[in-house]
Amino acid sequence: MGTGATGHVGLAKETTWGTGVAPTVWPLGTEDLNADFPEIEVDVPSGSRNAPRSDRGRPSFAGSISGILAKPNSLGHILQAALIAPTTTGAGPNYFHTFVPRQAPVSSDVALVPYSVQSTRGDKTTRFNGCQLNELTLNAPVDGRLTVDTSWMAKGWTPRGLSAATPVLETGRTFMFRHAAHQKGSTPAAFNDIKNLTLSYTNNLE
Repeated sequence: MGTGATGHVGLAKETTWGTGVAPTVWPLGTEDLNADFPEIEVDVPSGSRNAPRSDRGRPSFAGSISGILAKPNSLGHILQAALIAPTTTGAGPNYFHTFVPRQAPVSSDVALVPYSVQSTRGDKTTRFNGCQLNELTLNAPVDGRLTVDTSWMAKGWTPRGLSAATPVLETGRTFMFRHAAHQKGSTPAAFNDIKNLTLSYTNNLE
């Protein structure tokens, strides 16, 4: 589901893992998170025509938000969800935000900073709680916008009883090809021959 007249997706950082909160940032992308409730069938012969009733298996909640336009605020939240809060140096307008991988879990219960992902489709609003960003891909074409693909795992799901939020779309400019300065090496040096750049990162969550 993409952002439009009858649908939108929003994110919000949680204080307590799995306790859902209303969205505070609305990334422009396509959301596809789902709840899966497997059935555990009885495979022991029962001696009758009718198979014994199956049992509900462990539910799972996961999916993606793809093609996100990389605007300053939403990109900051996404990077913080995958990595850690940045170290910021410099002075306006030339700030430098340095993100690095998380070296230890947030707590004994949760690996990463948890987020709520809430989506509205027409008159139906649902929320995935305790979301953690498992995979992140940055797509930087030679002559286009920077976009982000994300893959999430969630702790739980609130399928009903929620009111639709009023999205406030970010007005900051999308990062473009002309904003990129590619560097490489332990002592960063300009690397100007890159055309299409794709960076992928995974937290290997289970």
